[in-house]
Amino acid sequence: MTTAVRQGDLKTIADLIEERLHAELPENLPLRIRCAYKQGNLIVLGEHTPEVKLDLPSTFKAIQQAILALVGYVPGQLRLYLRVKGQKNPYAYHALKTPQPLGAVMDPEGGEPVLLLDRPPHSAPNPRETAPPISEEARQAMDLAAAAFPLNPFDAPPPEEAFEEQLELSPERQRQRKRPTQKQRQRKPQRQRKSQNQPSSWLLPFSACAAIALVLGSATFYALSRPCAIGTCQEIVTANELTQDSAELLQAAQYQQQIQAARAQLTSASQLLTGIPLWSKDYGTAQRLLRRNRNLTAGLDEMVIALDSALSAVAQGKNPPHPVTVWEPVASNWQQAIALMESVPPDSPVYPLALEKLPTYRANLTEIQGRIQAEKTGREQMQAILSVAKVAIARSGVAQSVESWETIYASWEQVIQQLEALPRGTMAHQEASQLLPSYRSQLELSRDRKTKEKIATEAYEEAILAADRAENSTLNNQWSQAVDQWNQAVASAEQVPTGTYYYPKTAASLQEFKAEREVAQEELKKANLIAKTRADLNNTCQGNPKVCEYTLTDSVISVWLSADYIRKIQQTATIATTNRDPKVRQGLDLHVKTLRTALEAIADNAQLPLELYDPYGAFIGRHTPN
Repeated sequence: MTTAVRQGDLKTIADLIEERLHAELPENLPLRIRCAYKQGNLIVLGEHTPEVKLDLPSTFKAIQQAILALVGYVPGQLRLYLRVKGQKNPYAYHALKTPQPLGAVMDPEGGEPVLLLDRPPHSAPNPRETAPPISEEARQAMDLAAAAFPLNPFDAPPPEEAFEEQLELSPERQRQRKRPTQKQRQRKPQRQRKSQNQPSSWLLPFSACAAIALVLGSATFYALSRPCAIGTCQEIVTANELTQDSAELLQAAQYQQQIQAARAQLTSASQLLTGIPLWSKDYGTAQRLLRRNRNLTAGLDEMVIALDSALSAVAQGKNPPHPVTVWEPVASNWQQAIALMESVPPDSPVYPLALEKLPTYRANLTEIQGRIQAEKTGREQMQAILSVAKVAIARSGVAQSVESWETIYASWEQVIQQLEALPRGTMAHQEASQLLPSYRSQLELSRDRKTKEKIATEAYEEAILAADRAENSTLNNQWSQAVDQWNQAVASAEQVPTGTYYYPKTAASLQEFKAEREVAQEELKKANLIAKTRADLNNTCQGNPKVCEYTLTDSVISVWLSADYIRKIQQTATIATTNRDPKVRQGLDLHVKTLRTALEAIADNAQLPLELYDPYGAFIGRHTPN
C-alpha cells in the first residue's frame, strides 16, 4: 500500500492546514503549522506565542480534521504537538493510534491529549506543588518532536531597537510615570491673574504687559500640552512596542488576518508618532519610526487583497468538476492574486511570503487554465457526440436492411469510444458517465438487430436460390433433385428470424415452397413407380427366345408377345400332344400361367391397366388393377 503523504507535499500541507485553522480558530489565536514525516508517521506541530491560551481537545480536533480533509488517508500514526514559540520542547501532544479515513472525527480510543509539561504554558507556577515525573511515553514524544522540529533562528525574540536603549527609563517605568497635571501647567497664568489688583496708576501699561504675557502663556501652554513636549515620551515607547510586535507578526505571517492585525498596529503607532510636535526632543526619533513604519506597511494592502483573492479562488474551486462559467472567475482570482503579489516591493516585510506563495499560485492558475481548456474541449466533443447519437436514434426507427443496421452499430461504437475518451475531471466526462449505460444498451440492441438482419438476408437469399434450382429441375422432370432443392428452400426460409426486414417476404414464399415440394414429391413417387414397373417388365419379357415387347405410359401398359415365343409355345404343345407327354403339357400350361400372373402383378403394382397383344397386334386380353 502506498503512503497517502509524500515528503515533498509537507510544506504545502502545512500551509493549507494553517489557512483552514485560521478560518476556524479565533482571530486572536493564530497557529503556525509545521509538518514532518518520521518513522512512517505524520508529525504535525502547532506553534503559538506565549500569551495565547488554547483549549487542547478542541484545538487538536480542529488540527486533525484539517489534516484528514486535506490528506484524505493517514498511514501509520498521526502525532499532533503544541509548542510555545521559542521553546525547544512541546507542552502537549495527541497521538491517534489507528489510521483515520477521510471525514473521521477524533478517535475516541486515542484518549485525551497528553500534557507533557507540569502545567499549561499560560498557567502561573505553584511553589507548593511538585511537578509530576514525565512518563517514558511523554519523554519519547517530546524527543521525537524536538528532533523533527528544531528551532529556527527567527523563533528567538528579536533584540530591542538601539534607540530604546538610549531612553532614560525602562518601558515599564515610562508607562508608570505620570504626565504633568493640568494644574501644574496653569500655575503660571494663575500667578499673572493676581496682578490685576495692583493700583490703577500703572494699570494701563501693566494691562498691555498682561495681555502679552497672556498670549505668551497660552502659546506656552499649547506647546507644553503637545505629546512629548516635556519629560519622557510615552508615545515613542508605545509606538515602538506596536512596531516591534507588528514586525514580529509580519515576519511569521501567513494569512491575511495576521497581516491586517500588523497593519492596524502600524497604523496606531503612526498615529501616535504623527502627534509628536516639531519642538519635541523626540521628534527625530518619531520621524525615524515613521519612516520605518512606512517601509513596513509597503505591500501589506496588496498582500491582504492577494490572499483574499486566493481564498476566494480556493472556495470557488472546491468539489470539481465545474463548468467554464465557474472556472473563469477562479482563474481571474488567481490572476489578481499573482499580479498583486508581484507588485509587492522587495523591501516589504511580506516580500518573502510573496516569493513563497507565487510558485504555488502560478501553478494553481496553470491548473485552472488547463481545466478551462479541458472543459471547453470536452463540451465541444460532447456536442459532436450527441449529434452522432441523435442521428443513430433516428435511423434506428426506420432502418430495415442489414446495411442500415451495420451503419447504426458503427455509429454507436463511435459514440461510446468518444465518450470514454472525454477528459477526466470535466463536466463532459461526468455527463458521459451518466449517458454511457443507456448508449451501451443501444449498442447491444443494434448489434443484435444487425446480426438478425444478416441471418435473415442470407437465409432469404439461399431460399430464393434453392427455389430457382428446384424449378429448373421440375422443368427437366428431375423430380429427385427437385424435391431436395425444395426441401433446401423451405429450410432456409424457416431460418429467417421474426421481426426482420425479410420475414414478411419469406413468410409468403414459404407456403409456395411447401406446395411445390408436395407436387415434386408426388411426381417423384410416380417416377419411382414407373422406373420399377419398367424394370419388372424388362425381367419378365427377357428370355430365349424373348418373351415380349412393351410400352409404358402414364395411363396403360401395352405388352406384345413375340413371334418366336408364340412359335416355341406352339411347337412345345405339338410335341407334347404327339408324344402324349402330359408332363410337358402341364409344364407348358404352368409357364403360360406364370407369365400371366407376373404381368398382372406388374399392372397391380403400377396401378395401371395392362393390355396384351399377339405378335401381329391382335388384342388378346386386358387386366385392370384392383
